[in-house]
Amino acid sequence: MLFVLARSILEFYGKRSAKQAQWEIRELAEQMKAVIVRVEPWTEAFFKTN
Repeated sequence: MLFVLARSILEFYGKRSAKQAQWEIRELAEQMKAVIVRVEPWTEAFFKTN
């Protein structure tokens, strides 16, 4: 179980999904997004790719 604020995960995703980020971190960000969107589908609109 993981508790994270929406603002924090969106900030993490915005920074760590960038092309300049290390590929492992980009993959982790994408996996975290997938889990969050699966549980809370309404959040998908808030995730922006760089």
